[in-house]
Amino acid sequence: MSSHERIARELMHAMSRLSPDEGAELLGRVAGLVGRAAQEERQRCLRHCQQRMELWSTTAQARSEHTAARDQARFRANEAECIRDLIEDEVTGN
Repeated sequence: MSSHERIARELMHAMSRLSPDEGAELLGRVAGLVGRAAQEERQRCLRHCQQRMELWSTTAQARSEHTAARDQARFRANEAECIRDLIEDEVTGN
């Protein structure tokens, strides 16, 4: 059983002892906590992508006289930027 399944089972068990109003309140609180945790993780991922983009844009490979090295650095920087943009769209709802 995964940790997600275990948490869901524990929550269902805890809710079985609550009134409908208490259960609804608990679900609202859990949803808020999960939402905030997901938002924090997205922000962390955005920062990580930005750092990778900057790293690959300024690495020695980006300034190499070898075309393949420059292409690789540009590709990795672009990849980090694309992932960052996808996550950002998810954060902003675009």
